[in-house]
Amino acid sequence: MKNKITKYVVAIQILMSSCFAFESMAFNDLEAGAYLWKLINEARLRPVKTIEAYGIDYESAKRALGDDSWILELENGLPPLAWNATLVETSSEHNIDMINRQYYSYNSPEGLSFNDRIVNSGYNPLLTGESLSILSFYLYVDPIKAVEGIFENMLRDELNPDLGYPKNIFSKNFTEIGISFVSTLLSIESDSPQKQSTINAYLVTADFGKPIETRVYIMGNIYNIGENQPTELNPLIPNQEFDNKNNYAAQLLSYKSWSPQKANDNFILLINNFIEGSRVEVSHGNLGAYQIQIPTNTFYSIELYRKIPDNNIPHGWVQGELLKRIINIGLNVNKMVDFGIN
Repeated sequence: MKNKITKYVVAIQILMSSCFAFESMAFNDLEAGAYLWKLINEARLRPVKTIEAYGIDYESAKRALGDDSWILELENGLPPLAWNATLVETSSEHNIDMINRQYYSYNSPEGLSFNDRIVNSGYNPLLTGESLSILSFYLYVDPIKAVEGIFENMLRDELNPDLGYPKNIFSKNFTEIGISFVSTLLSIESDSPQKQSTINAYLVTADFGKPIETRVYIMGNIYNIGENQPTELNPLIPNQEFDNKNNYAAQLLSYKSWSPQKANDNFILLINNFIEGSRVEVSHGNLGAYQIQIPTNTFYSIELYRKIPDNNIPHGWVQGELLKRIINIGLNVNKMVDFGIN
């Protein structure tokens, strides 16, 4: 593993300054994976804003994307990637296998590729892909900053025309993703036993796919917005809270003031399918994220209600104030619908 470890190590001094400047949220591995998913989808939805936020040269990004450089011109970006439990399982198993057998590769020691592993899991794909990343350190690094550093590495690698990495983040073909984020310990090999050491590391495997069966999802984030922050879903309004030019992820998310600290799960989300006459409550995942599969060409509404505690009922809460209702027509691609709550 040591050749790959060297490539993805970020200077300890930088990591120390980052983690002490950023309040820890005590992320667990599942939340860290969910945060990376959010960053990937934001990059897909706003490719030009992404390369601007990270200071990536526009012409270099175009050369890296090659025939798909038109993606940078898309006004509404690429559709978001839906979270897929099977791909989460395949990515997690690969992470665990790499840790247990001390290797770092898209292929297992037996020669199984990521496509082999994904197909063997029961996922029936038209297309598969995989991205790996590792961040190692001697002292504690806040998982939030680790996710942001890993995402930056993945993004810069893909958009570097000299490296030739697969363009998974900006692929027009993938529709689903599964991410495994694992905290682990790594042994650094040395010719001298006295110089061998163990370091902390975050290891990420992201598996991408497009299934043979067409599946379409609505997904999004529910987050708190502060005073004088934008309340609409799309306006590119600068957020003065994120003036630090080194906080690239914050700049990417600043147009809607979303950040992990502002995730909100104190809500009830209902989907009304007017074609089928159904009304379904949508469960939320880590960091205020939600996702629901919908039939194509469906006329639907999404309603967000405040959650009110009630100890007299089994669930412990009741449906309160209607915060927002959005009416739309389901197309044949995934759609992102975010909710900012005052």
